[in-house]
Amino acid sequence: MCSHTSAFDVQGDIADPNKDLLTIDREAPTRWKQFFTPVTSIDTHQAKAMMDEKRGQEMTILDVRQPNEYKASRLPGAKLIPLPDLGDRLAEIDPQKPTLIY
Repeated sequence: MCSHTSAFDVQGDIADPNKDLLTIDREAPTRWKQFFTPVTSIDTHQAKAMMDEKRGQEMTILDVRQPNEYKASRLPGAKLIPLPDLGDRLAEIDPQKPTLIY
């Protein structure tokens, strides 16, 4: 384990330099790096073409909206993982399959 101390504590007061404010576990999974992988943005016509092209093949359609939006309407076969939950639920997404996120 490695510790990092800041000059200021949470309230903005000068912190005790001998007090650890943040502890970083260097052994923790680095799943957050996946969020910095370059992605391609596409429009709705390109998304439909991709879905038509992949029809019958393995593909993940990921809906990151809120549950009430998902209930109101969704793409057929879409998996709901609301954006605030995505970091905790990355294991549910197969990295080997193409993924369409909306």
